[in-house]
Amino acid sequence: TISISSKNESEQDCISLLLACELGHAGCIKALLCSSNIKLDYRARESGNTAYHFCCLGRMASINDDDVMNNDNNVSALDTLMNHTPNSIRKRVLLLTNREGRNLTHIACARGDLLLLKCVIGHLSNVSSQMPWKALIAADRLLGHTPFISAVYAGKCEIIAHLLITRFPSADYSVLFSACPLTIAASNCDTAMAALLFEMGYDLQTTASSDISQIIRYDINRSLLELMLIRCGMDDGEEVDPDNYELIRILVANGANPHKTVSIRNQQKPKTRGDDTIAALDGEEDTPLSVAVMASDFHSIEC
Repeated sequence: TISISSKNESEQDCISLLLACELGHAGCIKALLCSSNIKLDYRARESGNTAYHFCCLGRMASINDDDVMNNDNNVSALDTLMNHTPNSIRKRVLLLTNREGRNLTHIACARGDLLLLKCVIGHLSNVSSQMPWKALIAADRLLGHTPFISAVYAGKCEIIAHLLITRFPSADYSVLFSACPLTIAASNCDTAMAALLFEMGYDLQTTASSDISQIIRYDINRSLLELMLIRCGMDDGEEVDPDNYELIRILVANGANPHKTVSIRNQQKPKTRGDDTIAALDGEEDTPLSVAVMASDFHSIEC
């Protein structure tokens, strides 16, 4: 949230623009840009967010919100700001990141705001046909998440479906899956996301044919292990969502082996909710079944 304090006139104009963008006030944005010589790449000191970031964030929005608030205002604010952005700096400002290393597509994906994401991608495409993909495969500094993985982490299925059916020029879609989205979905106990990932980006068959595009493969056994680690970390008596057992069935049906040993301290895996439980384990590897036993989770064993 932006607050205006005593600043020199130039900096206060910049802060006023950030506030107008955060509130989604397109009229105020236009008036400020028409009346003042404002530095468009000015950043908020604590967050490093620019006016473009604040257009996407909005004051009431949170990456954990189920409902996207002020959707039209966010899009209108960003469109207004872009209309007053000189062509010479559009490429740079659209790819600017905040202190967490997040660009505009990170924010739109994490919010689950499809209209906003389409707006951002549209402006990126206006600069260059390659720009949207460049933004979408950029990893942030906080968790190493791309915008695609940010959407998986936040459980935004509509965003994932859109990104997988949109044809971006010269895009290698295997890059989207390299950060183990299924592992993250399993760790979040997100049955709907796991089902979507299997439906849109997975093939059980192997082939050597050059006519068939690269097959995306998930680390299914690790995904099952991560799900069991969440069970192990739950408090005694804590109620388990029945959908979680459905997720176990989905993983097993798609090839997960509860008896297969998995390296639990793999440095290449993404950060997940099960990491705290991993730190408490003694060994270097384990099976999903043995973790379920440690959690006294007989329902999972039955699955």
